[in-house]
Amino acid sequence: MNILHLEYSGGTGGIEKLCKDIGLHPGVDRQYFVFVHEGGEFYDEMQRAELSVRCLNLKNRDVIKLYSIIKQIVYNEQIDAIVVHHPAPIVWLAILMYMCLPHRARILIYFHNVYDEVTRHSKVRRQVLNILLKKSDGIIAISEFVKNTVLLNSSVDSRKIHVIYNGIECPDVDCTSEGSLHKPVRILYVGRLIEQKGVQILLRAVSILKDSTPCELRIVGDGPYRSELEDLSKELKIENSVKFCGSRNDVPEQLKWTDIFVHPTIGEEGFGLTVAEALSHGKICIACRKGGIPEIINDGENGFLVESEKPMAIADKIEFVCNKLTIEQRQKIQQNATLRARNFEIENLVHKLHTLVTSVEGKNG
Repeated sequence: MNILHLEYSGGTGGIEKLCKDIGLHPGVDRQYFVFVHEGGEFYDEMQRAELSVRCLNLKNRDVIKLYSIIKQIVYNEQIDAIVVHHPAPIVWLAILMYMCLPHRARILIYFHNVYDEVTRHSKVRRQVLNILLKKSDGIIAISEFVKNTVLLNSSVDSRKIHVIYNGIECPDVDCTSEGSLHKPVRILYVGRLIEQKGVQILLRAVSILKDSTPCELRIVGDGPYRSELEDLSKELKIENSVKFCGSRNDVPEQLKWTDIFVHPTIGEEGFGLTVAEALSHGKICIACRKGGIPEIINDGENGFLVESEKPMAIADKIEFVCNKLTIEQRQKIQQNATLRARNFEIENLVHKLHTLVTSVEGKNG
């Protein structure tokens, strides 16, 4: 099968990384990628890897031009399915125009986030998206939680929505000698620095623990909330225990460094890719019970879920892991973490995408 992936930009982000990973693990299909608006870090990496990738440098007003380019690519490359990854208006409108053709490739809409986040609470976006969902040949949701948000906000038949979990690279990890912790205990956060990610809560939790269970915290990622977080660490007098690392391309090395991975999100996330990556490295994960996170972590088995996003709840769980569990118990959780992560290997995603593309019926089906 020939699959065309439509994305808005090729910069840093979870969707862009997923497109790159799909391209590097194509399975039996031929994968084509089009970045509509601009390139970026992942676009450059995909070019260097000699993947079939194009950047169109179109503006939001260039809907007709994008529509024409899509038609041409489908014809020239004999595309069987188009996967729409990004909720940019230019992409949605061009695809709606393309759907009016009598003969076309199948259209799959990929939900990388909950419905409200995709539509940004806009009535116009909701109306356009719901038309797109109704006319599409299939819908992909990155978790059961995301699927349910689509069902709650649209009239789509549940049988049309297919859950395909995000994919990660699973390294070979030996946890047989793990279970011990560094002193001070090493804690890692990876993700965007925005308020709903809850890093401010993690900082306050570290402050609570500074006397009883000293911690060394690394924060990997960047965003508009960074300066406020840096100020908060100084206000809490823990700046010597916290390192803001910025955006990094060596996350696996950062995971090797850490003892505990904390994901303190206060928003309803669709999946939690960094959580799955941490599990794949055999790390003990602590995360808030939000969105699709409980579909990744089985509480007490391969990690821990916190019922409240309050600093004390996270501090108590970190202290529990450090001071209440034996080395053998921590080692067992780490072993279970690597086993759980195997469910999210990128090869599984590519295989399920192929199965879905071959099973849905488009206008030519």
